[in-house]
Amino acid sequence: MIIQQRDIEQANRENFRVCLEVLSRPGTTGTITPVFKSHLATLAHCLLYADVSSFFKGDEDYQQIRAITGSPEATTTTADYIFCEQEDLEILAAAKIGTLVNPEHSATLLIQTDSAGNGGTDVVLSGPGIQGTTKKTLSVESTFIDTLRQKNGSFPLGVDCFFLDLDGTLTGITRTTRLETN
Repeated sequence: MIIQQRDIEQANRENFRVCLEVLSRPGTTGTITPVFKSHLATLAHCLLYADVSSFFKGDEDYQQIRAITGSPEATTTTADYIFCEQEDLEILAAAKIGTLVNPEHSATLLIQTDSAGNGGTDVVLSGPGIQGTTKKTLSVESTFIDTLRQKNGSFPLGVDCFFLDLDGTLTGITRTTRLETN
């Protein structure tokens, strides 16, 4: 499953840094350095460890990632990290949003999408990390964006969401990011 011999710890540090950068500046993109055949599996390897639970939906076998990271399996309503090989409204709707006392106990979703430019929804982003507003096309249906906006409508509650194109391009949207569709 590992596609190349290289310093995996270094790749994980680089990929984690990309995750931090795209979340701190919503609407910007970064590129994931692949360690596994799948960029989604690469991110799972980078983000998961024994103290966080995870849920995977897709055709790929994530048992090796689960064994390496020690991340316990969870349901869509209890998982800390949710990895989907395509957008899924039911999973988004079920994801935990934290509590007023502990908003950090929310889920982080990682959604694999078609490569940028293959359709999607045009959005205008505003909020922390964005000077004024910025426009972005996210490769998901507008109903997904509407559901995400509703899910994140009661700050500080909500979910953070990463959109990962098949070519490894990553975009992050935090729970504090306001989304408007055109």
